[in-house]
Amino acid sequence: MGIEHLKELSDALLETVDLVDDVLADGKVNLADFGKLMSVPGIISKYKNLDGVDEEALDLDPTEEQELKAHIRAKAQELNSDIESDKAGIIAEKILLAVVNIAGAVGLFTAD
Repeated sequence: MGIEHLKELSDALLETVDLVDDVLADGKVNLADFGKLMSVPGIISKYKNLDGVDEEALDLDPTEEQELKAHIRAKAQELNSDIESDKAGIIAEKILLAVVNIAGAVGLFTAD
């Protein structure tokens, strides 16, 4: 079946966390954050394409799980090049759990 929707959802989650972290770095939202907030439509569009994400999560085999963790780890390091390898691994584990749980919730909301 593949894991493309799960990858897209994990990217959206990581980009959301990164954006919030950037915007709130100084403890407030102000005009200086406007440029950062311009990425919101691109992030939101990733959340719109969730058709089949619940099936991908249910069908996730160990090989695909490792591939998804590697993808998440690489994306976390792309967004924050200063991140330590161990921390990137922990982030990958946490985001993987979040993605699978969100995918399951999507399935509940879209089930007839």
